[in-house]
Amino acid sequence: MSGSPRILITGASGFVGAHLVEFLRAEAPGAQLFGLVKPHGAVRETELAALTTLEADLDDSAAVARAVRDALPDRVIHLAGQSSVQHS
Repeated sequence: MSGSPRILITGASGFVGAHLVEFLRAEAPGAQLFGLVKPHGAVRETELAALTTLEADLDDSAAVARAVRDALPDRVIHLAGQSSVQHS
């Protein structure tokens, strides 16, 4: 990645998202990372230092639009989803 991209990551506090944040910090240290998390969702302390968290439920299109407007991302990496096969 060249320059300082702004990257919005949905599901940033999940298992894969946390690893992606760690990877991006190492590979693109200048990138501005924004993590979209559920309102009142759990975010690890180490993630708070690595990215800017934005709260929005993906079922709330107005909240998602606000988060996108706040982040102004160059790229979006969508990792949010239902992890339970039974509930999916």
